[in-house]
Parts: sequence; structure tokens; C-alpha cells
Amino acid sequence: MPDIDKREILDVILEESLKKFSTIKPEDRKLYGKNYGRDDLLAFARYIDPNFVTPHHIRLIAEKLEAVERGEIKRLIISIPPRFGKSYLTSQIFLSWFMGRNPKREVILASYNDSKAEEYTRWVRDTCRYELFRQVFPDFEMNENKQAAGEWYTAAGGKVLAAGIKGGVTGYGANLMLIDDPVKDFEQATSDIIQEKIWNRYRADIRSRLYPGAAIVVIMTRWASNDLAGRLILQEGLVCDGGKWEMLSLPILSADGVSLWPEAYPLSEIQDIRESVGEKIFQALYQQTPVDLIDRIFSDPIFREAPEGLPVIGYLDPAFGGNDYCALTTGGLTDPDNAKDSKAHITGGYVWRSQIDKSYDMIERIYKQEKLRKLWIESNQAQRILKYELEKRSMNIGLVDSVKDKHFRIINYAKQNWGNIYFSKNVTPEYMKQLLSYTELSKDKDAADSLAGLIQQLGIGQTPLSNRYSGLANFFRRF
Repeated sequence: MPDIDKREILDVILEESLKKFSTIKPEDRKLYGKNYGRDDLLAFARYIDPNFVTPHHIRLIAEKLEAVERGEIKRLIISIPPRFGKSYLTSQIFLSWFMGRNPKREVILASYNDSKAEEYTRWVRDTCRYELFRQVFPDFEMNENKQAAGEWYTAAGGKVLAAGIKGGVTGYGANLMLIDDPVKDFEQATSDIIQEKIWNRYRADIRSRLYPGAAIVVIMTRWASNDLAGRLILQEGLVCDGGKWEMLSLPILSADGVSLWPEAYPLSEIQDIRESVGEKIFQALYQQTPVDLIDRIFSDPIFREAPEGLPVIGYLDPAFGGNDYCALTTGGLTDPDNAKDSKAHITGGYVWRSQIDKSYDMIERIYKQEKLRKLWIESNQAQRILKYELEKRSMNIGLVDSVKDKHFRIINYAKQNWGNIYFSKNVTPEYMKQLLSYTELSKDKDAADSLAGLIQQLGIGQTPLSNRYSGLANFFRRF
């Protein structure tokens, strides 16, 4: 037999022997988990649950959770499609592992209601009683006198508390705050009222429970851009942009069209889901790029800088104090003599909240910066003093009576002429965000209303609906 054939046979024998040698047996995995589960979250998971699987996304989540436990990550958002094992790993396995390693720590676990949060903390309490758990953490002891499913304590003084996101946690502190799915379903996710309540509860109650140096983990399936994760990102920013929050976003399909969990969700299954739920829900729930589920009024804006020397005016929708925004839009026409066929260049867009004296300064600064020829102010009787105060600062001011049906004006002027409106890069991000997220149900209409007011003063584009059908009144008078 030639030497080359002998070597090939030997290679095959060695390869097969190596495969048999390297095959992980259940008893090997159990022994590994017992010996290394204290330091390895996934080893611990496989030890207490022999059926636990570790696809790629589970390993990614586990890496982030271990970094939280080590104190390397203080703020973590994990967004992932439903039914991908996020709660089992985070709110059950990780929490029990965390308490085993940190029996003196205090944890609050919040979910969309008390019973769901308590379901998780009951599982963790029972797991911490198991003999398997004690083999990994032999020094861990429960406080036998305080073992309620929703509030239990360790012998070392640590505790775990379950709480609904809309309930109260007054009087309790936390070294770790876990927030697992703050909304229950589509109805809650698309309710501005409920989202606002969750946000206010987080700021006023949950956030204030943290001890210095504590960590927060938010793990959720995203539905809408104004959900808890979206608001946290907007207010405090992502680490990659110099902010506070580490973000792990795991879409079901990668940019290359690869399934996140091909064993459970092959491409054929994903396509079936996509066709069943519709594209908007698929993008939000499964791709974790929430597009608001209520149809938005404005599509992608056209960005183009205004020509030099463009005559510019402004339109202010004022508000002083409270939760409303001041909104000021500035711009002009490319062909003022032919307004109907002209293009509107929006040179600036600003929204802000402030007291009246600071707003005077802001308006004056924008007026001079934009070199406005005139500033129109939407006004009612209580706000007419604005004209007097701003004219004292050498501004050319005009008044426009406030309208009751703002949505009609926004559709009539801004929406109808959207394709003829160009935006400068100097328009502020907050203004643009408010504008693009506008619907008839929006709480913040100020940017859209200010834009519509400016377009009305410029007089561009199609004849307004109110004028287009004004002749009907005369028609009906004949009958």
C-alpha cells in the first residue's frame, strides 16, 4: 500500500477518534456545571436545566449579563423578538445565579404587572432551595422567616422583590433593577397614555430606588419608538454616542438575511411570520426597529440648503411653562413672485420648553441669527403681550389668530406641500423628531403646527382646501 494511502487512512482514524473523545456527555456537562457554574452563567444554566440550549443570541445576552454582575455595565438595554428565551435567561436563571454570587445584594424585578413579576421571583426562590443550586453555591442560605414568592430574603440580608411596572416600590432599595417587558401587549404598547404612565413611574419611583453604583437591565420586545427603551435612549443616550446605555439589539434577520436562531426560526418560518403580522409589526417586534404602528403624516424629508440671500421669515407657536413646547420655524421661497410654483426652504426649526423671560432671549437670538424680515406669532388674547415685548427688542412682529383645528391646518398646508418643502441641516433633531412622529393623536403638535403656519404665510403650492371649496357655500345658498 502506498505511503500516501496509509497517511490518509491514519488521518481519518485520528479524526474519528478525536470526535468521539470530544463529544460532551451529559455527565461531563453536569460535572463542568458543578465545578464552574459559580463563575460561568451558561455553565450554571446547563447544570440546573439539562435541556437548556445556548444558541448565538443566548450567548450574546449571557456575556452582557455577566458584565453587569461584574460591575462593568451599569445600564443595559436588551431588545429581542418574542419567544427567544430572554425572560428565562435574564429574569430567572441570571437572577438566581446573581443571588448565589451576591447573597447580600438587593434586587427589584419589575414587569408589566405584579403577578408576572412574582412568577419570575417565585421560580428564582424555588431554584435557590434546590440541592443542585447548593452544590454550586454551598454557602448560600435562605432566610427561613421571609420566603414569600414576591418578597424573599437571604440569610445574609439580601432580598428579591417583585413589582409591577405600574405599581409602587416605595421603601425598598436595589443594587440591581431588572425590568422585563414593561408592556403586556399591542394595546398597551400603542397607548400614549400607558407609555406616559410607565415613563413617569420609572422616573419618579423605580429609578429613585437605586443605591449608588446600582445597575439597571431593561430587557424587552420593542413595539413603538416612544416605549421605555426609546425614551431612555433619547434622554440619556447610548454608550457608543457618549451616553449612558449599553444597547444589545437582536433582530430576527440580520442585514445579510441570516436568521438569528435558524434551528428554531428557519427563513421559511420567518417569512410566514412576516406575511402574517404585516411589515410594520414585523419591523417592530421581530427586527427591533420600531416604526410607529399608527400611520404617520410625513414621510422622509428632503434636505437641501437654501440659496444665498433668500428672504426669510419666521413663525412662532408659543408656550410658556408647563409641558407644551415653543416651536419656531424659519424659511423663505425660492420665487416669491410666483408663490404657487415656488419651493419653500426651511432654514431653521426649533422646539424648546422654557419660562417666558428665557424664551424672549431665545426668540431674539434666532431672529438675529436667521436674519428674519418678519416673525409671525400665533396668538390669543393672553399672549398678545408678546408682540409688545418683542417689538421693544427691535423685531418686526405680526400676529396670527390661533386656530382650534390644528390638525386640519397641518394637513392643509404642511402635508399637501410636503414634496415642495426643503429642510436645512440646521433644523434641530428634536424639531425634526417631533415633526416626523406627528399624527392626529400626537401629544406634541408644536413643530408640525409651526411649519404649517409658516407655509400658510408663505402661500406656496396648492390652493388650500378651505379656498378650493369655498364656492360651495354660494352654491348652496341658491337652494
